[in-house]
Amino acid sequence: MGRKRRSNKHLPSYVYLVKRKMPYKLVLPQGGSKNFATLAELMPEWVIHYGGDEAAGGSLRLGALMDRYMAEVLPKKRERTQVDYRGHLAKLRPVFGDMDVRALRPTHVHKYLQLRGRQSVHQANREVAVLSGICKIAVLEGLIDRNPCRDVPRLTEYPRETDVVEQDFIAVFNRATPDVQIGMVMTRVTGIRRGDLLALMRSNFGDDGLRYVESKSQRTADRRGGKKRHWAWSPTLRWAYARSKEIQRRPTLYFLAERNGDPVKPGTFSKRFRAAVDKAIADGDLSAGFHFRDIRAMSANEADNPFELLSHADGSVTVRNYLNRRARTTRPVR
Repeated sequence: MGRKRRSNKHLPSYVYLVKRKMPYKLVLPQGGSKNFATLAELMPEWVIHYGGDEAAGGSLRLGALMDRYMAEVLPKKRERTQVDYRGHLAKLRPVFGDMDVRALRPTHVHKYLQLRGRQSVHQANREVAVLSGICKIAVLEGLIDRNPCRDVPRLTEYPRETDVVEQDFIAVFNRATPDVQIGMVMTRVTGIRRGDLLALMRSNFGDDGLRYVESKSQRTADRRGGKKRHWAWSPTLRWAYARSKEIQRRPTLYFLAERNGDPVKPGTFSKRFRAAVDKAIADGDLSAGFHFRDIRAMSANEADNPFELLSHADGSVTVRNYLNRRARTTRPVR
């Protein structure tokens, strides 16, 4: 039996990360190996070589079911969701990977929630949601009769209360890289999500302003065309577009791109934003850090019509998660 992984614990058996252009390496049972650019491309090949063995002799192990989940369920989800779910699997595998799914009880899930929730309530709930999806495979295969995660109440999550003010925004903006500066301005004036921001192409900008389809409405987009947004040109929007052209040294199709013309990756963008926040805190110009998505809440609280700005299907989401951060002025009766 091979050694337990010390890193990359989210990967299925016989799969390794290597420093190559095709970084995902699959070790073949007959000898040799194959390299793939993405894990999504690798998993169908993994199923061909190892799916049958896992189903025959190891499918009762939660680790084997996690491998099936990665092969069958993850490829159907959006790329950003796949990244998040792989992170959740990396946390679940060391705890439950070697466990027989028939031995999993609601008390085990509850204890995991309690312990993991001490670090992050949000992440604990998301990881158990993934574990529930894994157990659903076992239910459908007849390995267990009931999903043990269904009987466990999730931890209570409270909306974020971070209120970004002008001084905080400027402190981070002045220390950010040009692409992050543009992103901060775009989110503040339009409320655009980070995923939509990084997916913008130059073709989204036209004579009448900015047009795009929100990625969070992708399921709707597949059926009815999605939630389309249009922003008319404004001085700030024109500045952001002109600035994005200034900082790009090579021709590119993307609104925010690296020096070689490739799009800025979400992880890279987040690291650059976090570095600017940390620098502002270290310099004493920022008392507490904030997330990039908190700028979206800042935008909502400054807007004349926050419901139209954020365009949530349910207005209560706007009130609960965005408008709760700042006291709104109300005139007294007399």
